Amino acid sequence: MSINISVIIPSLNATRVLKPLITSLRNQITVPQEIIVVDSESTDGTAQLAHDLGCTVLPIHRCNFNHGGTRNLASLHAQGDILVFMTQDALPVDSFFLQHLLDPILSGKAVASYARQVAYPNASAGEKFARDFNYPPVSQLRTRASNESMGLGAYFFSNVSSAIRKDVFMDVGMFADDVIMNEDMLMCAKLLEAEHAVVYTADARVYHSHDYSLLQTFQRYFDIGVFFSRHFDLPGLATNGRGAAYTRELLAHMLKQGEMYAFFHAIGQTCAKFAGFTLGKLEKFIPLRIKKHLSMHVGFWQTNPSRKMADLR
Repeated sequence: MSINISVIIPSLNATRVLKPLITSLRNQITVPQEIIVVDSESTDGTAQLAHDLGCTVLPIHRCNFNHGGTRNLASLHAQGDILVFMTQDALPVDSFFLQHLLDPILSGKAVASYARQVAYPNASAGEKFARDFNYPPVSQLRTRASNESMGLGAYFFSNVSSAIRKDVFMDVGMFADDVIMNEDMLMCAKLLEAEHAVVYTADARVYHSHDYSLLQTFQRYFDIGVFFSRHFDLPGLATNGRGAAYTRELLAHMLKQGEMYAFFHAIGQTCAKFAGFTLGKLEKFIPLRIKKHLSMHVGFWQTNPSRKMADLR
């Protein structure tokens, strides 16, 4: 039985990173039948480059970008039996990446999977620690019962590099298109609640990392707080031990390595995360004009169709 694979990549001003990504995907042991690039009015020639590289290009207005909705749009155009979602700044570590990512799905072990993220070699010490902490070298199968032992962590899933059977994706209603971020987490929750299995596939590896400034860290965690303030009904939401454990281990690691600059930077980032997340959870009390400055995803506040009237203050 022949299985077709569609890779979907949202893009914005991606000429610097797009060619290595597309080239790597074309050189995989398991080759995708189509690569769809959804371009949000790039000004650096991204759409033309994607076209020249043989990709299907779907243009959208930048103001209409939405993490869930944009990927849903591409999914409706995709011809593949399996959808692979990637971000423009991810890069497969080797030519076996897609094969490993798809193995749990093709074997019937799970309906969806996501890859291990490895920090780029030039990433900061803190970012390398974060990738190692959040993406360990051991694969993991998750089912609905995983929530009992893992709490909210059972729903951890990343569209930086993920795959899902298209028929199941459609059956559960695709991604939520009214969220500021974490559409991948909500999808994982829906899959597990529907009695499907999901796999974290550690053998499928991509380079991916961000060295955010303190302001960017604050803005990102403000958006995370907004997400959780609007999805307080997620099972396991009260579970917060992992964040505390991460902070303790990060600071201990920096001290052990003698990375004093990284140690104090990590303290600053921890404060930025806490402040951003706390304010985000209180977003219903914050005027819209201010939220636009606190948020990393400004477009969400301009176009989100489910905004409450209170947001329009």
